[in-house]
Amino acid sequence: MGTGGNDKSDTNCSRAPALMPMAAFTSRRSQQTLLCGLRYALAFSGALYCGVSVAQEPPAADEPAEATEATEATEATEATEATEDSAPEAVSQAIPDAPADGTEVAGPDLPDMSVEAALESANALPPAPTTPVIAGDALSPAVVELESEESAREALMLDVRAYQQAIASIEASAGAFAPQLSEQLLGLGLAQQRNGDHETAVRTFKRGVHLARINEGLYSQSQLALLQGEIASHIALGAFTEADERQRYLYRVQARTLSDSNRGEALMQHALWQRQAYEAGIGEEPVARLTRMWSLYRLALTEYVEVEGESSDALLPPLYGMLRAQYLLSGFVGETSKGRYRTRPRYVEENSQQAAYSNQSYKQGNAVIRAIYDVRVSQEDASVEDSVDSLLMLADWKLWHGKRNEAMETYGRLYTELAENEAAKAIVDREFAEPRALPKIEGVRALPPPVAERDGVLLLEFDVTDRGRVVDLERLDEHPQNDARADDIMRRLRQTPFRPAFSDGMPVKTEGIRWAYDVSIW
Repeated sequence: MGTGGNDKSDTNCSRAPALMPMAAFTSRRSQQTLLCGLRYALAFSGALYCGVSVAQEPPAADEPAEATEATEATEATEATEATEDSAPEAVSQAIPDAPADGTEVAGPDLPDMSVEAALESANALPPAPTTPVIAGDALSPAVVELESEESAREALMLDVRAYQQAIASIEASAGAFAPQLSEQLLGLGLAQQRNGDHETAVRTFKRGVHLARINEGLYSQSQLALLQGEIASHIALGAFTEADERQRYLYRVQARTLSDSNRGEALMQHALWQRQAYEAGIGEEPVARLTRMWSLYRLALTEYVEVEGESSDALLPPLYGMLRAQYLLSGFVGETSKGRYRTRPRYVEENSQQAAYSNQSYKQGNAVIRAIYDVRVSQEDASVEDSVDSLLMLADWKLWHGKRNEAMETYGRLYTELAENEAAKAIVDREFAEPRALPKIEGVRALPPPVAERDGVLLLEFDVTDRGRVVDLERLDEHPQNDARADDIMRRLRQTPFRPAFSDGMPVKTEGIRWAYDVSIW
């Protein structure tokens, strides 16, 4: 990270003297490696993945003027490949060939897609009408509930029939391609969706999209709700490949019809989709999903910079998304986007990602963390905790990548400075009193929090060394029905790096840690 007069963190620290400058906790060698500032994070992130395009998706906005020539070449590649039938051909240029045997450990769960909330809303029954109760002849609760459900279903069928009649009337008066039909088809598709008839709803939504394209052109905002409804029904039917294809087309429509922050939000949703499709094993090569996830968050960041400026806290969600993508690319196994936990890689190639992406991922993660730091400390209400969290994030990233000496130096200096600050003792107690499993970021946590021993069916005891490794792991419970799951969890625990506890500025071994787990979340 730079040390000159233009260093953004120096400027921030001059405005808020209580905040610790990141440069103070970075070695000279690291300073030469890191790129400082948000603009450098944008440019650097594009340069390292030169040749890896957001296949079938156009660039959302021009990069900042400071972007490198390599970034511009990447964006040109993205624009060239942004056609409906293109494929992620350039991924192989940056990624070694993966093992051929990519069998999954478990079948894919239903992804918690970005449209699932819409699906839940579509499937929700309207409020049930009040059932009259004759005095002296009260109906049982079961009977009342049954009659309420039947009334709700009848109401839904009335909605379906009403839309069908309206569509027939428009077709009779204005023809089968009347512009106003798209709106009525949207209403009909949603009614069919609420009624659980997703196969028919898919056909209805597709017809609505087709008519919108005829009447308003290839890309129009009226297609958005229709496409979202179609995707929701595909997911409900388990047709993930079809949902993925329509999600790609939805992106192209949004890219050409949305602007400002709405465009950034759409990019964020598509980045989340890429992660969930990766977790569910949908379609293409898994690493391509993760590189696309990274690119979409980067494009979202560019959108928010253009609209909000370089110091807005609106930049933090895409930045954290970029960091999660880097953890995934560097071999992370643990928390999923649904808040559950994996104990093993879903794909064989995940085992080789750490080696294949080690250098690139490490540099990109450093640049992103520096940008997060700059944004957090630039806020008017920034506190010492904002600075400390970012510095711990940097040290954790170093330890995750095996750079133990650099990580321990940063931990030790943080501990010492915080311990000398009366107001910061609570941070010391929280962050250094006990070992912390890494990564320690929402969305990519290695392990779920343990539960009370009385609530867990798996009870483990272990030590964490001063180097952050789990040793002397033992199982203490007596639930043999969980043996297979327990073995997986214990294997994952042994493979998880820990930020060790600290005392007097030095890492120390922690013995006799007891964790209980409810295995249903794994």
